[in-house]
Amino acid sequence: MKETSCLLEGDDEADVEVTILKICGFEASEPNPTREALEKQLEFGSELMKLLDKCEIGYLEYLVLGAYILKTGATLPHDLREKIIQTADWETDKWRWKRSSKKFKEERKNILKDFQDKIRAHKPGQITDIIC
Repeated sequence: MKETSCLLEGDDEADVEVTILKICGFEASEPNPTREALEKQLEFGSELMKLLDKCEIGYLEYLVLGAYILKTGATLPHDLREKIIQTADWETDKWRWKRSSKKFKEERKNILKDFQDKIRAHKPGQITDIIC
């Protein structure tokens, strides 16, 4: 796994991203999901929510989903907001980076903190850029 300072850079994240895009009716080569397409998948009982419910680890799925919510301005249900914030914590993520440099680990902590802050502040219709 290469060292990176991007929130969603990595093979595992790319696999999750492709899955989420397909569920929302998009192919990886197409533009990102629209706000409307994503909001439809955030409804109770949707295919995407069923996928998240059955994830054993699930935190990467929540990071990817949170990034798309910020990018599209989709409405973020309260319970999902809390789950994304919880899973975007360094304590959840650090095991993946145990062989990384100290500098990288500090950058990753800052990226996760920035992401959590943006998820906390997110409002429907608000499009927010994330680091990478």
